[in-house]
Amino acid sequence: MNIFEPKISIITVSLNSAEFIEGTIKNVRSQTYPNIEYIVIDGGSTDGTAGILKQNEELIDYWVSEPDKGISDAFNKGVLASTGQIVGFMNSQDYYTDNDVVRRVVQNFAEHPHASIVYGKTCYVPVDSSEIVGIMGMPFTRDGMRKRNIMPHQSTFMKRDIFERYGYYSLEYRYAMDYEHLLRVTETETPLFIDELLAAMRLGGISDTDKLAVNKEIFCAQRANGVVFLSAFMTLLYHYMTATGLGLLRMFDIYTLDHLYNKLGFGKMKKYGRGKR
Repeated sequence: MNIFEPKISIITVSLNSAEFIEGTIKNVRSQTYPNIEYIVIDGGSTDGTAGILKQNEELIDYWVSEPDKGISDAFNKGVLASTGQIVGFMNSQDYYTDNDVVRRVVQNFAEHPHASIVYGKTCYVPVDSSEIVGIMGMPFTRDGMRKRNIMPHQSTFMKRDIFERYGYYSLEYRYAMDYEHLLRVTETETPLFIDELLAAMRLGGISDTDKLAVNKEIFCAQRANGVVFLSAFMTLLYHYMTATGLGLLRMFDIYTLDHLYNKLGFGKMKKYGRGKR
């Protein structure tokens, strides 16, 4: 095997994702990087997802459909089933923004051999369109990470030994398991940021529809990883206020603060155009 083409394991977890799962599978398999291992962990869907996985199993290196203990458990199953030197995640209704994303990520790992984590930006799109309504991801600082998640899960790739050294996703979290894990890891690791749009996240998933529970878990994750109470509480308060305001703005088809600023002519999202399916 070419040392400059390490195996990349991409893991998709799903539950009742029949509407989007086939598109996600084909999006991953459209990547031009040649050495991708693709794994799908389904939580025992009842909407036909398993049938779609069966129909597309020639595109999947390993898949299973069985009840699990939640998203954290599914993530862990995926990591344990994978064999790649680098691991990435792509949610079952999300997608990479172009066909060369994984190739560019691998190139950054090759150019920065001491980097154990490489990540970029993820845009938010409504479930029924490809309009970009928000963007997540910014240059890493430890202080910034301890205030809120600045590393979108769909655009984050980690060397395998991260899990061996820092552990897996905690089953105590139903929503903020990725943030809690990254808080643990980035206490000592310094990720490499790529200032590029790598993935698109469709709104309407569990982290978008149950903001109250998500915000509580973010607070718990921060406290569990040494963030002082006042800082964690202020973050919690900010998230509650933002979620309340955005709940009202949804009535006007405004999805994020970035989306509002863009509508008013003050935003910077236009330079990214639209997400690609």
